[in-house]
Amino acid sequence: MCPETIKRLPEHCVKLESDPVQHDWVSAVLPFDCFQADQTSPVIAHRVDDVKYDFFLSLLDFGTRRRPNRNMVRLLDGRPFLKPDLAVAMQSVLEMLIEAKAVRPDSLVIDAGAGIGAAAFAAAAMGVRVLALDPVLANVLKMCDAVHLNRAAKRVKLHLAAVSDTAGNITIHNILSNLEHSAVTEAVLTLASKDAPVIPTTVESLPIDSLVLPDQHVAVLKVTVQGWELHALRGAAGLLSRPPKEAPFVLYEEDRLLLRAGNTTPAAVRGWLAGYGYSECDKAHGLVHCRKKGSLLDA
Repeated sequence: MCPETIKRLPEHCVKLESDPVQHDWVSAVLPFDCFQADQTSPVIAHRVDDVKYDFFLSLLDFGTRRRPNRNMVRLLDGRPFLKPDLAVAMQSVLEMLIEAKAVRPDSLVIDAGAGIGAAAFAAAAMGVRVLALDPVLANVLKMCDAVHLNRAAKRVKLHLAAVSDTAGNITIHNILSNLEHSAVTEAVLTLASKDAPVIPTTVESLPIDSLVLPDQHVAVLKVTVQGWELHALRGAAGLLSRPPKEAPFVLYEEDRLLLRAGNTTPAAVRGWLAGYGYSECDKAHGLVHCRKKGSLLDA
């Protein structure tokens, strides 16, 4: 974790202006208030294992007596939680961007489809400010736990919302036996569990552009929204239209089956991004990594 109480920070940490513990910042949309929300229980949390900048996560899915969550087994064995690929991807990208001086003290990471916060708190552990969105209340409440455990109240702002190309309300679907998994398109969930009951829920939908003030720099935009990636990215058209040295590095999930269930294709998503100049794309740690030619990484 990037320490806040000593003068010397690790090489790839971002130092906020003045005292980082006291410095607050503004988001364009009022965030979720963890202090006014109910505290969930039980709280099963631990440090994540084998990441360069460590952090805590609070589990939502414990599994069952016969098939416990792997992290529950690790906890009983006295071991930290498994490192998620999302955390590794986020920290590796941020290290690269920080080295290229493409992350400023006031830069943001936007995590759309944050789940319980693996990528969001991996970024916060490096000193970066994070806007994390998820449409599932249970996930957001677990991120509230992590805000406290990681001492990140001044660094991470949460939003209980889905992301799409229009503002308003949208129906999402949850698997009753595993609320951590949700999708706009019900067909996506049948890929994960054909027989489990699905619960429809109406939540707020926000375009990503509505979250960002005109002068706010976004270093990384991560979108993992279960086949709804194209709609989410369309809602970030203004952000993605910024010049190469100002545009965010994009991380997104490209699962052919999920995208097909969401009525689109990998080619459609990549083609749409290419129309905004995102021509440099490859895959690593389970995500597509995209940037514009002429960004600070090319300097």
